[in-house]
Amino acid sequence: MDADGQVYFALRFYLDRNSTGPLLYQIRPLGRDFQGAYEAIECIGFHFNDKLKLPPSIDRKIQNDEENEKVNIATSRFSAILPINSDISSCSFPWCKNDLLDQTDWYDYVSGGLRNSMISYQWKFTRQEEVFSDCSTFLKLRTRLTGPKVLQHYIPNIFVVSILGNMTALIMGALVIKLAALVMSVIVGAIALFFLYSVFEMIQIIINTKS
Repeated sequence: MDADGQVYFALRFYLDRNSTGPLLYQIRPLGRDFQGAYEAIECIGFHFNDKLKLPPSIDRKIQNDEENEKVNIATSRFSAILPINSDISSCSFPWCKNDLLDQTDWYDYVSGGLRNSMISYQWKFTRQEEVFSDCSTFLKLRTRLTGPKVLQHYIPNIFVVSILGNMTALIMGALVIKLAALVMSVIVGAIALFFLYSVFEMIQIIINTKS
C-alpha cells in the first residue's frame, strides 16, 4: 500500500500443459497419436470479478459487500509467459510489450525454473473511467507440439500401421494374382471353346459339300 492508500497485488499461476481447470482449455487433433508433430489449440481465459463467469453465490456475496464498500481497480496488467513455439492467433486486445523472459525471476515460483526460449507478453487493461471493478483477458494459442512424449505414442502406432499395411498389401497381391489366374483360365477356356466350335463348323461344311 502506498501513501495514497492504493494497494498493488500480483497473482501468478503456473499452468502445466497437462493440467485442466478454468484458466486453460486445450483442443488437440484426434489423429495426434499417428503424427510425429501436431498443432494444438490452447485457450487461456483470465477473469477478475467478471460477473458473467462467477457462480451465483459468489456474485451475490460481491453485491452484498459492495453495498458497504466498493473496491475499484485503477490499472490491471496481465502477463503471459509462453513457449517460443506458441503463436497467439487471437486475443482480447493487442499486447503492449513482449520480450524474451528473464529466467531468474521465476525460480522462486516454479521449482527448477522455466524452460529456455520463453517469451513474455504483457497487456495493460485500462478504461476511459478513472476506476473500474472488473476485467477479463482471453488468449487463443496455436502450439506446435513434438518431443519424446509425442514420439512414444507415434512410433509404436506407426509401426503397427506399417505392419498391417504390408500384410494387407501381401493379401491383396495374392488375391490379385489368383484373380488374374482365374481370369486368364476363363479367357483361355473361351478361346479353346471358340476354336473347337470353329473346327466343328468347318467339318459340318465339308460333310455337307461332299453330300
